[in-house]
Amino acid sequence: MIFPFSLIFPFIVGLLYKEDPISLLKAFILPGMLGLSLGSFLTAWAGRADKTSEDLRPVEALVIVAVTWVLIAVIGALPYMLSGTLTGFVDAFFESMSGFTTTGASVLNDIDSQSHSILFWRALTQWIGGLGVIVLMVAVFSILLGGPKAGLLLMKGEVPGHKNDRMVP
Repeated sequence: MIFPFSLIFPFIVGLLYKEDPISLLKAFILPGMLGLSLGSFLTAWAGRADKTSEDLRPVEALVIVAVTWVLIAVIGALPYMLSGTLTGFVDAFFESMSGFTTTGASVLNDIDSQSHSILFWRALTQWIGGLGVIVLMVAVFSILLGGPKAGLLLMKGEVPGHKNDRMVP
């Protein structure tokens, strides 16, 4: 439910650089609204189940993470398509997934000629992806290595600074 709000930032960047407001609305606000709608629906649907969070098995948690990762990449592909930067869904999905997995691969021919809002969106997906990989690895290693202490050790190795005792929201 937090991810769709990240689409506001490239919208603001586009406004600051005096890009066309209508195309910015179409490219960033519409996918954000779609993401909020989808997230609200999935949250309401999951809330109807009789299970509590203690009943969630590790396999179910990993499936939820994998499906969420793909859905985020699909929504993240929409700004590339709706702005006209990339016309095909496969290319837009590849660019989005590349950002969220921080692989650095790109199908954009001339990156420097893209609009400021798209360049910001591309950088933001890579930043979100980098944080997501760290959080995912901490969660997975906590499960695999037995408890929160294993995840805390991994977090201390990945996060800069010397005062990281716990991760807080």
